[in-house]
Amino acid sequence: MIYRLAEPSDGLEMLKLIESHASSGGMNIIYTRRPDAYRSYKQENPGSEIMLCVSDTGSLLGQVACLPVNVYFNGKAVTIGYINGLHQSVGKRANIMRMLDAGDKTTPISQYYCSVLDGNEAVYTMFARRGILKPICSYTTYFIHPCAIKPVKHAFSFRRAQKEDEGRLVRFYREFGSKHDYFPEISDLNSYSGLSVSDFYIFEDSSGIAAAGAIWNQMEYKQYIAMGYSGFYRLASYLGPVLEFFRYPALPKKGEAANFAYISFLLTRGENPGVLKAMLSEIASAGSQYGFLALGASGGDILGQALKGAKSIKLKSRICSVGYGQSNLNETEGEICKFELAML
Repeated sequence: MIYRLAEPSDGLEMLKLIESHASSGGMNIIYTRRPDAYRSYKQENPGSEIMLCVSDTGSLLGQVACLPVNVYFNGKAVTIGYINGLHQSVGKRANIMRMLDAGDKTTPISQYYCSVLDGNEAVYTMFARRGILKPICSYTTYFIHPCAIKPVKHAFSFRRAQKEDEGRLVRFYREFGSKHDYFPEISDLNSYSGLSVSDFYIFEDSSGIAAAGAIWNQMEYKQYIAMGYSGFYRLASYLGPVLEFFRYPALPKKGEAANFAYISFLLTRGENPGVLKAMLSEIASAGSQYGFLALGASGGDILGQALKGAKSIKLKSRICSVGYGQSNLNETEGEICKFELAML
């Protein structure tokens, strides 16, 4: 077996490998990167590195990606690597750990993280042999209909950001984002693919910005595609208007990509669930053109409190540190971690 970094010519074979696996259960969904997996990773994050396991005859057996992200920890900006996209060819076992070993030698990153869906014990078993996986927080992904959060009366002004707001927003995120571990360091609102200043929204009063967030459409390079449904979900897939009437996310038809966007970089001036819920209701309404909106929160985060009672589809997982590199960041399991879902 050969372990090497992916090249542009590998993109279509990488995509085939990604789409050879789908979720189990009633919803047969693939999380994919059309039209070209290599270009998708590089468009999402130009610093992405994808390690491949290739057979002696050139067949792709496995792949794993590492995306560098600048985040805050203890008030300081650090670069961490988010490990995702672990895929193995069906019936041909690639050595995931050897891919990770090879990838660690090619990058200067010293802190790695990954998310593991609840119930995916195979991943814990694989890493347990090395003793290098440490859960640091629970994490819930919410898929919500734009109308799922009821309107909240408030005295704030809500509006879409304009070009002249960029400086204020960057200062706001620097001041208040730095107070939260793993919140992204934002220095340029236009530095993310598919995102610009006009995708941000501002909640303000006489004291300035009280909350801010963005609606981030990444469908150009990342998609959820329905391969099929069974049981209750098969029936639900035909009841889109009914689901929407009851404020549940509408399921995409078989073979179609979900029409969705992320609510990203959501932050308040103070940890006030009431302000956050009011902001959520406004920004969700601004995303009414989407079938559903996706956002994530760690256990104990006020975002989870603000979403309490909102009808949604939830995925439970754990964010874990991976013990490669020089040292850990001395995380404590159960802490509130402001990981941005759109970057996971």
